[in-house]
Amino acid sequence: MNQKNETTSIVDQYQNELALAKAEDKPVELGKIHEKIAKRHFDVTEYEEGLKHFDKAINQAKRINDRALEAFYLGSKGTAYLQHKLPEEGFICFQQILEIAEEINDIGLKSDALGSMGLVYMETGDPGLAIQKVKEALDLAEELKDQRRTMAQLGTLGNTYLLLAATEDAEKYFGRALEIAIELGDPQSRAGYLNNLAIILDNGGRKDEAKAQFEDVLKISREIEDKYAQRNALQYLINLELELNPHSDLVLSYLENAIALSKELKDTKEIKNYRDYQIMILLRLNRQADAVAVINDELKDEGQEGDIKRKINLYSNLGNAHYDLGDLSLATTAYQQGLDTATKNEFPAAQARFLGKLGAVCADNGELDPAKTYTAKSLEMAETLNDVPLQAEQLSLLAMTYADLNKKDKAEELANKALALFEEGGHKLYVERIRSFLNDLKAK
Repeated sequence: MNQKNETTSIVDQYQNELALAKAEDKPVELGKIHEKIAKRHFDVTEYEEGLKHFDKAINQAKRINDRALEAFYLGSKGTAYLQHKLPEEGFICFQQILEIAEEINDIGLKSDALGSMGLVYMETGDPGLAIQKVKEALDLAEELKDQRRTMAQLGTLGNTYLLLAATEDAEKYFGRALEIAIELGDPQSRAGYLNNLAIILDNGGRKDEAKAQFEDVLKISREIEDKYAQRNALQYLINLELELNPHSDLVLSYLENAIALSKELKDTKEIKNYRDYQIMILLRLNRQADAVAVINDELKDEGQEGDIKRKINLYSNLGNAHYDLGDLSLATTAYQQGLDTATKNEFPAAQARFLGKLGAVCADNGELDPAKTYTAKSLEMAETLNDVPLQAEQLSLLAMTYADLNKKDKAEELANKALALFEEGGHKLYVERIRSFLNDLKAK
């Protein structure tokens, strides 16, 4: 069932509740139902229908002259606008709430309205006004000694300063918000502010501190069973571990947890992304046999048929893993499957690379004529595609093949062409290898 049909079904369900609330003449209940319907319409971008129900909810509050309830529905409407990237429309709602707050002398409501107006200014690219409004909201919340409102406005200020790259101010406000979250015993907010502080530490190069804080975020998120927050923390921990300890197996543990969470969330896209990450790390850690097992499992998944680019990349990594393990026959099979897939689906750049890989395997097997044919074809396609790195790579492979064929002059000519391209691209490692090859060639 698609999202639109699902919403229609939910609205139909609410129609029964509406009929009952109307029959019993319950305006408060009617308002709540209309608000729920409005939000669902907004979720599927049916704004016109959503607005009708928001207005009906507001009218029910007006009917019983409940100004605070009217303001609540206006806030819900304004927030929906803001969440769906319609900040100007949302601003009008928040202005109306401010008017109601002043009329009924509700300081807390006034604080909420000013904070929401600050969010609009932040969204529309006016951080100066955003800070002004949110600070007004914060002053009112502190005047009321309302810890929860104070915490929320401190968090908004932190986000605004973060947007301005004023990290010291952002860290200060997030820190104060975190203190209140701890005092209130609010683990959800605590995890959120810890996460924001950890991001600041990470961006500021304080990697070890950031990692420790993300571990705390992960722990709290597990306690409150927030799977999205857990996975977000794991993503940061994966990246930090790769930076701090690139040869550590701990990153694989993080990845397994992220994959398990993505399965629970039925997030197919993220499962694939983390599997690809896992394969890359296994190859980096020289655990080719483990990488082969993961890749083969992924290739058995029928879902790959709809993701040709990923399937091609899996065949490439499978071939590379078998090549590193010295299983040249299996490497050839994987590269050939990749070539067939790339050719069938018209991915010429991938075709050229697989041809080059097949040429390298043939050369290692001592099959020099096929190696020369594959590599020459790859070079021809690389030139057509103007793929300079691939041209340089294939020129160097051809040079080595001609050296093995005892055609020294041709090998030197091709190696010098490859050297020029590698130097042009700034590939220092390859430059050193080609120069070493040329020196060995001259010594023969």
